[in-house]
Amino acid sequence: MGIKEVKRYYEIFDGPSRDRIFDACKYAYDEDHIRLDFKVAICYNSSINDPFRVALPMYVTDVRITKVEHKDSSGLKLNLAGNCKADLNPGGAVTALNYREYDIKSYNHKYCHKTYEGMEDLKPYNFVADYNANDRTGHITFSE
Repeated sequence: MGIKEVKRYYEIFDGPSRDRIFDACKYAYDEDHIRLDFKVAICYNSSINDPFRVALPMYVTDVRITKVEHKDSSGLKLNLAGNCKADLNPGGAVTALNYREYDIKSYNHKYCHKTYEGMEDLKPYNFVADYNANDRTGHITFSE
């Protein structure tokens, strides 16, 4: 019996516009490719029903969109594929339990006790995403 690979879906809670995604795909392999920002949640500080729930964001950088596919005729629901650098395991002092005391707006990864200046902890990943450009949310999976 073979080993079954389990994929984890991460939530995108803020992402780029549809126009920016298509431009980024067009220039994905240019030296000065278009920078995209996806805010991806590693975990949350409380249950989905809590109105004060905040996300612990994952550090994702150097995003290159290499494939855009329309899911339906709305033009706003997209399947994306590409590659990026990310830290899927930030570790450190921040957990879902003690994250409640930190304000999401002031969070800059300093509570993870890691430095991202040299980007040593970031690994290259391929990704696929199910993305809604209207509300800029979706789900993303990473693979090595």
